[in-house]
Amino acid sequence: MDLENLNPTLFSSYQQAKAYLPDEFGARWMSVDAEDVDKFETETRFGLPKDYIDFVTTYGTFTIWTKGFESLFAKAAFTSGKTTHARIGTIAGPLAMLEWRKTYLGDDRGPRIPDDCAPLTFDGGYGHAMIVLSEQY
Repeated sequence: MDLENLNPTLFSSYQQAKAYLPDEFGARWMSVDAEDVDKFETETRFGLPKDYIDFVTTYGTFTIWTKGFESLFAKAAFTSGKTTHARIGTIAGPLAMLEWRKTYLGDDRGPRIPDDCAPLTFDGGYGHAMIVLSEQY
């Protein structure tokens, strides 16, 4: 995957996040390897999309909070057919998705998301945009 040619602005954000020294909020970039992907898939019993795996094993997980690039928006589709634009603040790795997913499925209020969903991104309002892992999509 050639992010520099596909999306030069996002590539610039990736470079800045990777070069940024950790601060009180932690690191803005972390590597992702095949073991992270395997752990997610083993614990959830769902496979991750190949293009997602290619992206995160090449570019890692990073925060989009860098100079000259404050937000990334993506089209989000609902099962009702409605669409919206979701603000993306983080490109999450499999381990973060696994941790966030557990909070949505395992608290004392019962599951708050379908079992075949995983939180892919963190938006500006402390919410998540989900990725549907079911093979039907």
